[in-house]
Amino acid sequence: SNHRESHPTTWQKIKALKEAGSILISIDPRFTDTARLADYHIQLRPGLGALFMAWMHVIINEDLYDHQFVDNWTVGFEELRAAVQEWTPEKAAEICWVRPELIRETARVFATVRPGFIMRGTFQKAAAGDVADCADVDSVLEQAPDGLDIDVGGLEQLLTQGAAQLGHMGVQGFG
Repeated sequence: SNHRESHPTTWQKIKALKEAGSILISIDPRFTDTARLADYHIQLRPGLGALFMAWMHVIINEDLYDHQFVDNWTVGFEELRAAVQEWTPEKAAEICWVRPELIRETARVFATVRPGFIMRGTFQKAAAGDVADCADVDSVLEQAPDGLDIDVGGLEQLLTQGAAQLGHMGVQGFG
């Protein structure tokens, strides 16, 4: 979403994190101020689930995930590994109209830059066909920080204030 207009407090924090060297990936069909600030702008049509499945395909097949985290905190990883095999970046590209090379590059960045987080924007709630995908992603991501020792990059205050002020926010669960 366009955080400058929809969440001014969050926008200030995003700009401060960016100025401190954070890498920002904006996933939005529109070219917003957030996209302008981002290192990567993934301008997809509705198809967020396909993008995330292709990201997992790359992350798992290129062995970019935290094995210790997966071994200690997940259930069903082998089933996930099997499920994402068909979700190549090329297949996702047909659905969400994002170049396969951009899917691969942003998956690698997302998997290897630490700490990392995902903040869901308002557009995802309204994107036709993606409402269930976003709800599923939110359900997984919002559970990740509870009781786990995951560095969220100084966003603890943002996460705790976020419930009332910013809507849903989740920490990515790859370690």
